[in-house]
Formats: sequence, structure tokens, C-alpha cells
Amino acid sequence: MSRESEPSSNESNSASTQQIGFLFAFLAIFAPAYVIIYWSVSSSFSLHIFGMITFFLYDGTSGNWWIEVSFFAFGQSMLYTLLRPVFAYQMVRFYQGKSSKKLTLLVGLLIELWVIVINFQTVLWLADSNLILRLPIPFLLLAGILVMRFVPQKKSEHWLEKEEETKEW
Repeated sequence: MSRESEPSSNESNSASTQQIGFLFAFLAIFAPAYVIIYWSVSSSFSLHIFGMITFFLYDGTSGNWWIEVSFFAFGQSMLYTLLRPVFAYQMVRFYQGKSSKKLTLLVGLLIELWVIVINFQTVLWLADSNLILRLPIPFLLLAGILVMRFVPQKKSEHWLEKEEETKEW
């Protein structure tokens, strides 16, 4: 076998980085992002679970589930899910050694909390004996934490994680 046909360590790491990028791009688009819970005193209950282009609806009165993959869901959830691909990009940067673990987790946390920040007045809304609760589903962040825990990363070159060199004044 010639040396040219053997993958270098950079090429194998690049494939791993591409796999991480594909996984998190897929999760950013299809995984659930937030849930809206509707409950009223008259015993009607429903769950609306939104992803970037997916929509799940559970009607508690009839007990039926509906699942859609459509641009209707994207239109409904665009404001809340638009930043999710940023976390996918940040995970790729982390696995390329261009970002720190702390910064990557901070980006993931801020993106998951975006649903609450942008919708603060309706996170918990009691109106006319109805409860409307809108909460993020941190699926993307949890997946990021698990992948960081179990998939090794190449040595980070990020300036926040480098040891401070001795300063000469």
C-alpha cells in the first residue's frame, strides 16, 4: 500500500469534523426546539412542539398526534429557531480546535434560552383561565454536551485555553 492512499491524521480528523457538522446541522433543522403547552379550565389540553421545519401537535382532548414537515412550521418558528445552525457551526469550530468548550457551551445555552428571552411576556401567560407555557427543549444543547463528552477533540488552539506565557516587562 502506498503512502498516498493512507489517510493522514488531518484527513481523518476532517472527516470526523464533517460528521459532527452534518449531525448538528441535521439536529438544528429537525430536532424539537420549543414547546407550547395550552391548558384551560375546561379540560382542553394541547402540546405544540416546534422544530425548525417540523411541527408536532398533540390534542389532549381527542388523544391524537399530528406530525408535519413543512414550511408552515418554519414560518411559525423561524424567529425562535433561526440561531440553531449557529450552534452546529460552533460545534464544528470546537472540533477543529478553533473554539473552547466553554465558549461552545455558552453559545448553545444562549441559543436555547433565546426562546425565553425573545418571548418573555408569554413564557407563562394566564389569561381567561387558560395557561399558556412556552419553553425551550434543550435537545440540541444536550446532544452537544453528550458528543463533547464521548467524542475526543483535537487539541484546542483557542487563545482562552492556552496557558499564559511569562511576561517580560
